[in-house]
Parts: sequence; structure tokens; C-alpha cells
Amino acid sequence: MSRLGCALAVAVLGGGGAAGDLETVLQDDALVLNRPEAQVRAATEQIAGLGADRLRITAGWATVSPAPDAREVPGAPFDPADPSTYDQERWRALDTAVAAARDAGLDVQLAG
Repeated sequence: MSRLGCALAVAVLGGGGAAGDLETVLQDDALVLNRPEAQVRAATEQIAGLGADRLRITAGWATVSPAPDAREVPGAPFDPADPSTYDQERWRALDTAVAAARDAGLDVQLAG
């Protein structure tokens, strides 16, 4: 059994008693944010198949901002209120992970 499967099995089976009423949340950013789309989709299907209810994904500012280390807001053409001025490539991995999770029947929790 994979490390993912073992972790989920312990989470689901380890609680006993009222465990059926608990939501199971799993997070593995290495799998869902840093792999090709086919692998992300396979991972989310496996996570759902193992019984998880929700996938937690990190969506930190440093990952999606145009200048995460800048001390000031970047100037034009960047407008923080206009999503079209953000670098779309920086959002692609997050968009792929969210879509794959939802397609697999998982709820999604974004964490900063």
C-alpha cells in the first residue's frame, strides 16, 4: 500500500466509534501541485477512492503573486483587483488541482 493509502487508512479506521460522522481531509501538495495533470487526476481519484471527503490545497500568496518578495505592490500593468493582470501560468497548477479534486467528488479547502 502506498504512503498515501496508509495515511488515509489510519485516519479513517483509527478513530473508531463516531468515526463515521467525521469528515476525512487529506493534503498532499507534492502530489497535486507539482505533478503533470494526468498524475494529479490519478492521485485525486485514488484519494476519493480511499474514502476521503475533502482535499486541502495550499494556495499561498508566494505561489500566485507576481512579485512575492517585493516590499511594495507591483506597478502597472498589475492591478491587484483585476485577476487578468496576474500571471496565469502561476495559477495553472492550483486550477488543475481544484478541478481534479472536484471531478473526483472531493470537496476542496484552500489554505494560505
